[in-house]
Amino acid sequence: MISIDYSVEDSVPDLPLKELDEWLQKILSDSVFNSFPNPSKISVVFVHDEKIKEMNSNYRGKNEPTDVLTFVLNEELPDNYLLGEIIISTDTAKLDANELNISQTQEYLWLLTHGFLHLAGYDHHSEKDGSVMKNHEYRILRNSNLCGGIYQYGI
Repeated sequence: MISIDYSVEDSVPDLPLKELDEWLQKILSDSVFNSFPNPSKISVVFVHDEKIKEMNSNYRGKNEPTDVLTFVLNEELPDNYLLGEIIISTDTAKLDANELNISQTQEYLWLLTHGFLHLAGYDHHSEKDGSVMKNHEYRILRNSNLCGGIYQYGI
């Protein structure tokens, strides 16, 4: 079982955490995540653009906000395994959802799926790797019945 610990920066708009968690359990049941130790934990943190910009600058040398950052930790804890931490900017997610004409929940689910794939060892440093990762994102979200407008990403 994979548990998710949520943390929400103050003054972030109401987040549908219960709804997200139900969808995320479907997403995490995909076979691509079978390599995760059992039990495992993932930390998900929702922040504003200012905080993610600071983190993006400190860890990636990019002095701009981004939608999602993933930190792979793979730390064995006394009662489970901490896979890593996914940081999401609610400000950028809201703008992207509006631009793509999808719900914020759909945007969060895409970003979290993207982060989960990073925790599973996938990356997009090359065009080939990026294509593999995008194909997994599309398949996972499609199989979770999350189609709708989310696929306007051009996946």
